[in-house]
Amino acid sequence: MKQVYKNNQAGLLAKEIIVLFIFTVLLAFSILFLFPAASENIFFINLSGNLDISNFSSDKKDEKIFEKSDLLQIDEDRLKNKKISEVGAIDKIFKGQNYLEIFLVSSSAANPGNYFKLNLNAKNNGGVDFPEGSINIKWKYENEKSYAPLNQENIKIYIDCFSHNYFAAVSENKNWKLDKEISSFMIEVPDVEGVNITINNVSFNKRALFPLDSYINRFFRENFNIREINRFLIPAYIGLLFILAVTWSLKLISGKVMTAKIIFGSVLIILFIFSVYFFKNEILNVKSYYDSYRKNILSGDFKNTYLGFYDFEKFISWADSKIPENENIIVLIRGEQVYIESEMAYNLYPRDVKFINISSKPQEKIISEINNINAESKVKTGDKNFYKYLI
Repeated sequence: MKQVYKNNQAGLLAKEIIVLFIFTVLLAFSILFLFPAASENIFFINLSGNLDISNFSSDKKDEKIFEKSDLLQIDEDRLKNKKISEVGAIDKIFKGQNYLEIFLVSSSAANPGNYFKLNLNAKNNGGVDFPEGSINIKWKYENEKSYAPLNQENIKIYIDCFSHNYFAAVSENKNWKLDKEISSFMIEVPDVEGVNITINNVSFNKRALFPLDSYINRFFRENFNIREINRFLIPAYIGLLFILAVTWSLKLISGKVMTAKIIFGSVLIILFIFSVYFFKNEILNVKSYYDSYRKNILSGDFKNTYLGFYDFEKFISWADSKIPENENIIVLIRGEQVYIESEMAYNLYPRDVKFINISSKPQEKIISEINNINAESKVKTGDKNFYKYLI
C-alpha cells in the first residue's frame, strides 16, 4: 500500500514539474515575442555632447547638413567615451529649425517589427505655459516627393529637465505599409520660445523574432480606430491568461493547488507593476506642470494656470461631429504644437486645417492673419470665407 502511495505521489510530482516547466517555457517565449527583447539596429545615432546637431531651441534658427563624413567624425568623438553609433545605413542628416531629417543610404523595407527608440531631454527655461508636448516621426516612401500627412506617429514627451527613453512602435501604425521601401525619416520637435530640447540618441530597429504584440495592437488600431495603445497592456493580458491556464492545469492534476489564491496573487502582482508605471508617469506630469506654472502655483494664482484639455481626443471627436466635412478650420495655438497639429490634421481630415501661432501677438495681428488666410483662399477658390470655423 505504501509503495502504491509513493508511486502516486512521485507521478503527481512529475506531472506538476512538467506543467511548471511548460509554464517557464511559455514565459520565456512571451518575453521574446511580446517585448523587443531581441532586436537589431538598422541605424543608431549617438548625438550626446554634439549640440550642433542635437539641440533645438527657439533662439537657434540655424539649418545644417551633416554628411556621412561628419557623422563618422561624431562617431570618433564618441569612441573616446565608448559611446558608439551605427551610422552605416545613414547617408546624411539635415537639421532644420525644429526637425531632423534622416536620409538612408539605401531604402529600407517597412517591417512588422520596426520601432524607434529615442532618448531626449526637454527643459522649460523660462517658465512658459508649456507643460508637455510631443515629437512627431514621419516617413517617406521611395519615389515620393514629400511626406504624406497621414504617414506619421507621435509620442508624448515630458518637459521636466530629465532625460527619458521614448518608444515609438511605428509598425503598429495603419499607414505603415509593410514591405514598402522607405527612403527617409523626419523627427519633428516642438518649436516653442522658452523650451529647449536635446536629442541624445535615436535608433531605428527591427525585432528579430515574430512581434506578436505589434500584430495584435495593429489589428485593434486598424479595426477600432484607436490611435494609441499602451505597449504593456497586451503582454499583461496574455501573461494573465498563461497564469490562469497553468493554475487550472495544476488544479486538475493536484487538488492541493489553491487556485483562487494563485490567481488573486498574480492579479495583484500585475496591478502593482502597472501602478508603479502610472505613478511614475503622474509624478513626471506634476513636475512638468510645476516647472511651467511655478510662479502661479507659489502665489496661489490658480485661475491663470492652464490645466489643458481633460480629454483632447474626445474634444477632436466632438469637433469632427459638429464641423461639416466640406468646411475648413483655423486653429489658434501657442508655439509649434506638434501633437495638437498632427492629431487635428489627422482626425479632422479631409477638412483643411490652418494653424496660427498666437504667442506674444496682439489681437489685431491675429485677426489680420485670419483675414490673410481667407484672402489667399479667395484667390484660389473664389470663396472669401473658405475657412469658416475657428478653434
